[in-house]
This record gives sequence, C-alpha cells and structure tokens, in this order.
Amino acid sequence: MENASKALIMAAEILIGVIIITIIVLSYGNMREVSKEEISAEQVQQLAAFNREYESYMKKLLRGVDIISLMNKALDNNAQYEESYNKITIEFILLDRIEANGIIINAGTGYNQDFYNEKIKVYANSSTVNSNVFIQLKSKYFDYKEGSIEYHNETGKVKKMVFKERRIQ
Repeated sequence: MENASKALIMAAEILIGVIIITIIVLSYGNMREVSKEEISAEQVQQLAAFNREYESYMKKLLRGVDIISLMNKALDNNAQYEESYNKITIEFILLDRIEANGIIINAGTGYNQDFYNEKIKVYANSSTVNSNVFIQLKSKYFDYKEGSIEYHNETGKVKKMVFKERRIQ
C-alpha cells in the first residue's frame, strides 16, 4: 500500500511538471505571435505613411515645381535602394517641346526621373544658362493621369506615377 501511494505521488508530480512545461511552451508561442502582429502592424503603418507621401500628389493642377519636388523625392528614395522593387518611376508627358542648350524634351513623350537626373538636373545645376530647361519645366502645370499609379506586388509601395501637362490659358 505504501508503494502504491508513493507511486501515485510520483505520478502526480510528473503530471504537474508536464502541465507546467506545457503552459510555459504555449505562453512563449503566444507571446511570439503577439510580437509578430505588433511588428506587422508597425510595418503596415510605415507602408501607409510612405505611400501617402506620394499619393498626396494624385490631384489635378500641380505646378512644375511640384513635379520636380516629387521627382527629387523619388531620386532620393532610389538612391537608398539597390533592389529594383524599391525603385519609383515618376513620368511626365509634355504638350510642347522644351529646348535649351542641347537639352531637348519632345512633346507627347513621357520622361522619367532617370532622364531628369541625367539630363535636366545635371544641366540645371551646372550653369545658370542651362537652367532654362529647369525654369521652363517649373513654369508648366500638370495633372495626375488618372489610374496611372502602380504599386509593387511584393512590397505594396508606390512603383510608378504618371503626370500629363495641362495647358493653362
């Protein structure tokens, strides 16, 4: 009888130990899931804030300076990332040709920030004479081309936006 009661006490101790270990393992798993959800919620907020910076330009009647600011923002973003899925393309379509000191931007053609970076911005910063292209672009008005915004499939970030020049009388 004594052996049976000792066996029952040992079995109860083992059972309590297994229950305590199970509770600890389950609690740890739940804590990991909660921290993953917190990280995920933070990432969603960061993505929304990032996209909001670009989506704020999705309106009618933007000045050329706004387009230049947006392209500078995209250039800064693209300089930070090597991966193509983080790069942003901003295109603008002109109604009239711009030409000054060897830089020609034809009407009806879209140009992205690579063209802007390589040609317009470089020339505009190199001398005051070549900044005529920059000045002409600043004085124009643009509209966001409806439905032209694209998002990266993997990251959900803004990938591309297109703007079209508007003729103001």
